[in-house]
Order: sequence, then C-alpha cells, then structure tokens
Amino acid sequence: MDETRIAAIIFSRDLVQLAERLFMLRREYFWWKCLDPGWRACYTKGRPMYPSFYDINAMMRWLPVYREAIPTCAANTIQRAHDAWRAWRESTRTFNACKAPWHAKVALKGDAREPCPGCGYTGKPGMPRYAKKGQRSAIYFTYTQFSIKNHHAIFPRKSGIAPIHVPRLMDQAINDARAPVKQTRIIPAESDGFWVEFIHDVDVIEHAVNEQNVMGIDLGMNAIATIVNNLGDQPICFSGQCKGGAKEINQWYSKEMARLQADRNRSNPRIAELQRKHPNLSRDEWTEWHGLMASTRHMAIVTGKRNRRVGKLFHVISKHIIDLAVARNIGKIIIGHNPFQKQGLDRGKRFNQEFGQLPIFRLVSMIKYKAALNGITLVEIAEAFTSKASFLDDDPVPDRQVMVKKPDGHSDMTFSGKRVARGLYVSKHGIHIHADVNAACNIVRKACPDAFTRHDMPVKLYPRRINVNINDNSKKSPDIFGWNGAGVRHHPDRVIYPHQSGSN
Repeated sequence: MDETRIAAIIFSRDLVQLAERLFMLRREYFWWKCLDPGWRACYTKGRPMYPSFYDINAMMRWLPVYREAIPTCAANTIQRAHDAWRAWRESTRTFNACKAPWHAKVALKGDAREPCPGCGYTGKPGMPRYAKKGQRSAIYFTYTQFSIKNHHAIFPRKSGIAPIHVPRLMDQAINDARAPVKQTRIIPAESDGFWVEFIHDVDVIEHAVNEQNVMGIDLGMNAIATIVNNLGDQPICFSGQCKGGAKEINQWYSKEMARLQADRNRSNPRIAELQRKHPNLSRDEWTEWHGLMASTRHMAIVTGKRNRRVGKLFHVISKHIIDLAVARNIGKIIIGHNPFQKQGLDRGKRFNQEFGQLPIFRLVSMIKYKAALNGITLVEIAEAFTSKASFLDDDPVPDRQVMVKKPDGHSDMTFSGKRVARGLYVSKHGIHIHADVNAACNIVRKACPDAFTRHDMPVKLYPRRINVNINDNSKKSPDIFGWNGAGVRHHPDRVIYPHQSGSN
C-alpha cells in the first residue's frame, strides 16, 4: 500500500480514539455532577483527560496498518493528529470563554465578516476531520531516516521512493544532528504526483540597512504591488494586466472551471434532478449531492496548474521587492493589508471573481519571510481609508474601528481629494497623482508620520510600470530605478516636496 494512504488511515484512527474519549468524558460529566464536591476532587485527581501520544502509539503498534508503515513516519503522523486535536481543544476553550457582546451571533451563524473582538474567531472552531476513503496524507522523514549523497536525497527502502535530485543541497550523512537539513516532507499534490519539501537551516544575511529608510507597499488587483519610499525615487508598479500576468491566469482558470463544471453536469442526469429539488433535499440526497459536486481529476489538475503559475508570479514580485529594498538600504517595509478582507466579499460577480481568487495573503507571506532573511523589518497595518485620504493635502488616516458610522453603514469622514477614475486621484488643489501611489504614501504616513520629512526628498506622483509574467526567468532583479529596458512605461516625473503638500 502507498505510504501516504497508510498515513491517512493512521491519522484517522488516532482521531477516532480521541473522539471516543471525548464522548466518554461527556457521558461521565453528567454522572460527575451528581457527586459531592469532595468525591469530585477524588474522582478527577491524577486522571488524564485524553490518552497521550505514547498511549495511542502503544495501542496502535499492534494494528496491521501500523506494521505496514515505517515506524518513525507512523509516529510522526500520530503526533500531527495529537497537535491538531490539542489546537482544536484550546481554540474551542477560548471561543466558549469569550464574553463579547455580539459573540452569540458569531456562534450561531458562523459567517461573520469581521472577527470577534474578544476571541478573534469568525465562527465556532471545527473538530479535525477524518481522512476520506482513498485519501492521501503527508509523510515526514527526520534526519535520522534519509541522507544526501552526490546531490541526491536517499530515503528508506521500505518507502519505495526513488532518490530525488537536489542540486542546491550539500551532502550529509544519515543521523547527523549537525546537518543543515532537518526534515523532509512528502506532500501529495492536488492530482497525481507529490511535493517534496526540505526543511533546513538558513542564515540571515545582515545588510547595511537604515531604519530611517522606509518603503510602503499598496496591494491591489490590476496593480498587484505599488511601491514608494522616502528617498525620492520614482514609485514602481508591478502590473498584473500584462500578457501572462495574474489577471490573465485567473480569467483562463475561471473559463476552464466553468467549462469542466458544465461538462460534468451534462454527463450525469442525476445532478439535474437534484438541482431541481435543491435546497429541499433529504439527508441522503445531501450526501449524494456533495459527492456528485466534488471536483473531478481534470479540475484538480487545472487548479494545481493555476496555483503554480500564480505562485511563480508572486515569487518573482517578492524577489524584486526585496532586491530593491536591499539596493536602497531600506530598513523597514510597511504593507497595507486588511485581514479577513475577503470574508463575505460581495462587490459584484466580476470583482469577486477577479479579486477573490487572487491569493494576496500568499504574496504578503513571501515578502515577510524574504525580508526576515535579509534583516529587514516588516510591518503590517490596516489599509482602511488610505485610498480615500489625500496624501498631498495631509488628510488624517483614521482606523475603521474608531469611526462613527451613518445609518447606511458608511463612515461620516470626509476627505479633501477625490478618486475621479481608476488609477487617478485629484487633490483639493487640482494636483493629479496616481491613485495607488497616493494609497502607498498614506500607508507609509499612517505607520511613520514623519517618514517623508526625514530626508526632505521629493515625492514623485507617477509610477513606473513593470510587467511581470510567467515567462520571466531572470535570476537577478534589474536596476529598476535607473533601468530603461523593455517592459517599463515611463510617466512624466512630476514631483512635489513634503513641505509643499497642501499648497498651490
């Protein structure tokens, strides 16, 4: 049997043992409430709530499925199941202890657009799910189980995994605690195949960064990332509208998924019968409905292909951003990002499709870990009102939590300027500025109010556009600040000094 399928079975068996113990405790609790306080203390003293990892491992060691697996991999799978169960119990305890005013509404609906201010959850945490029949699970190998020879990772013979070529990793012996590679993860892909992850130590490269030099990043849909700094450089806009860009990839993905779903519905007349009865379905019909509407193998392949393409685009963009920060000795990067911004997204079918399918948080996480590797501080702030406030008129940028809302749900805050078109913002005195540059400058000003007055450098109002597509295989970021190559659209270099903001 495949080692990944054995791991899925072991993971489910462990969860079954823990769930049975939970139901037993619930039955015992009603009997325990009838006891006197003294007997209650005697009954619960020294009794563990749930079986430990060692107890489960000892019980499952005699099962045939455990003997088919590699012992260390099976133990790692049991430990992962215990970690998931412990995290669920802790989150449930925090959720039940919350006394926020509107917490009961979150508990009943479970689809709140904003997290609870007390516990931070948008709904009641769910118990870890069992693996489905035939499902595969990840397997972990520690440094005591594999070695690297001649740039090839060699795994135990029982796993059936052929040596994997790893050109970037140095040779290491088996069971070497001082080796850089500590763990290897074999993760099943969306369709056939696997992802292989090597967990190894890395060194932080200490650059000569200056904390007074600040970079601001505004994330968007057409302009994926717009970058400004307080050194007087021209802003940079990484576009997602070019050929092979993120927007084109999402459009292709939406069309392919719609075509595959239509083919699936036409090929099975039972789906049409259930659609006519939906949502008045019985329990068995609901189970059948979820099974029929599950993704097909072709859908999984298309989804995996789209995720890999978007991931490559985000890796290229994040690498360019960090290279620019290192070249300009940037010590702090400020990103405007609203957590839960896609929760309950309802701004039209087209906007939901284009923005809702763009994994912006994945780009933020890439920038975060690459900045940490280069010794650069990264700060995330809420980007509320950064696009509406006028940077040139020095409008205040408040937090959404402290704003007073009107009966229609909008805030009562008014700003000096106005966004007259996509990509164009006009200040109170009629000065035109790129809308994303205005938002990025407000993000910097919101986190560091004196950032643009530290060096007394001009702020340019128009960005340079950089087209990033999936065919970008450059290993080194170009010198964008002085680069005149293809793919860069130049704008008039209109500048304004910070001390001139708000004047004619």
